[in-house]
Amino acid sequence: MENFFNYEELQALEDKLTKFPGKNPVKTVIPGSSKGITLDGLEKVAELKNLALKKYKNKNFIDALKFLEEAVKILPEDLEALYYEALCLIQMNNPERALIILRQIQQWDENHILPSMEKLISFLLLKLNKFVEAKKLLQIEIDNHPFDTHLLNMLAFAYEKEKNYPEAEKVLGQILRMDTKDANACNSMAYIFYLQNKDIHRAIDYSRMALKREPNNAAYLDTFAMILFKQGKLDAAKKALKKAYTLNPRAKEINEHIQYISNVHRHNNSGS
Repeated sequence: MENFFNYEELQALEDKLTKFPGKNPVKTVIPGSSKGITLDGLEKVAELKNLALKKYKNKNFIDALKFLEEAVKILPEDLEALYYEALCLIQMNNPERALIILRQIQQWDENHILPSMEKLISFLLLKLNKFVEAKKLLQIEIDNHPFDTHLLNMLAFAYEKEKNYPEAEKVLGQILRMDTKDANACNSMAYIFYLQNKDIHRAIDYSRMALKREPNNAAYLDTFAMILFKQGKLDAAKKALKKAYTLNPRAKEINEHIQYISNVHRHNNSGS
């Protein structure tokens, strides 16, 4: 059900987090780390990064990663190459390795060339089900950035996964007071009501609000489908799930929900 950083959101986030060095590849290199590397070597690194960025923006993450790994072999402490390497790994669903790289960047980046790694690190901790560690980091970041809805949505997700629904609702309410149409918060609130089997009419209203903003969001359609199913609207639920599957056929939860609805329907029809 979560939908924090899809490709487009990562693209927007990376644009906000970092400014690229253009024709000077040394700007995102730790001072002193390029000693002993020839000018040809530096030019090769710049070429490899440019090729990688083109591949990344075309969503060819496998080839982008190959170019970045080659660049890092030449210049191991190039922060930009390492940063994009981590982003590629996130897109390729390898959060463990991405987390290692981002933490390495944090250690090396004393001048904060690439700020706010904490947001992506928090995201990866959630992906790895390290909710306690994620919450600690998120609370620190929220103290510094109290109006950052990405951070707040992630904190609510951590509470939800711990089944601490009252705290999750509290955080989501905080977001919705800032922006009544925040799509992720609306979807999350709908799903939490669904999980608790309460306020189903409010749940469907929140779900519709999320879809009004993002009608082709597979995660939001999945939430909508499960609420419809709970209301006994089987055909509508199947239709929403079918659209969700078309948009994201690899999503584990969507496939699980399709199987679940199919099994329940088959069981009810069998009369057993």
